[in-house]
Amino acid sequence: MTTPLGRALSRACGRLVLLAALASTAAAQNDTTMVEEQPLGRTGPQHTVSVLTGYQWFDEQSALTGAPLIGLRIERGLGSLFTAGVNLGLTRPSTRGEMFPWNRQVYFSNPAGERETTLVFITSQDVVMATYGAQAGARLPLSRTGWSRATGRLGAIALEALAGVGFTTIWADPEQNRTNRVLGGWYWNVGGGVSVPLPQNTALSVRVDDVVLRNHFPSRLSLADPLFADDLFDDPAKAPERKSSYHSPRVSVAFTFIPGAN
Repeated sequence: MTTPLGRALSRACGRLVLLAALASTAAAQNDTTMVEEQPLGRTGPQHTVSVLTGYQWFDEQSALTGAPLIGLRIERGLGSLFTAGVNLGLTRPSTRGEMFPWNRQVYFSNPAGERETTLVFITSQDVVMATYGAQAGARLPLSRTGWSRATGRLGAIALEALAGVGFTTIWADPEQNRTNRVLGGWYWNVGGGVSVPLPQNTALSVRVDDVVLRNHFPSRLSLADPLFADDLFDDPAKAPERKSSYHSPRVSVAFTFIPGAN
């Protein structure tokens, strides 16, 4: 037989269980409401990082030869189609020594100076060139499952178009110049490409750009020394022509990922 005290305890336990269940349901409803009220842009990363490599060609009159390229791009989504970001490119071209005056050196083969060897040579050097600036563009997915600000995922083949502007810095060879020489200028560029998604929230893209160098002075790259100027042979090439713009095409392959995305 159940005593009055036992019946009272049973009723109290039942009420506690019912209250706990109601509290758990209410908490779950509140959590769901909080998740639904969060802005879409805050539930996933909004910027991408691209590590790139490629090849940079130069206008012949710029007095620079083509060379491999490495670089970095950081972009942020602006809505569902547009992007903005910054970029950096590094390359190590050589100067076109045949465009500058020849130099001559004479070597005597014996102390009496009866025989001599004359060397006529071109003056060339390896330089380091950096391009860095800002860019803006558009990304058009070729299917409905493109890059989403809500999920932070790269999920479709997409066409890309970009334009940018920035600065150039050229570091001359300090050993050959016998001093540190830094040459500056600016550039603008336009380009386009295609991006292909890969597993684990990454993508591979191929891009072609036209990097237009401005405020570039090829004559500053010359190492010809007037003290060793050659006066026996005419230079076979003309000096580089000074131009206002030097169109320099670039092809790059980039590996893109979203930091912190799962």
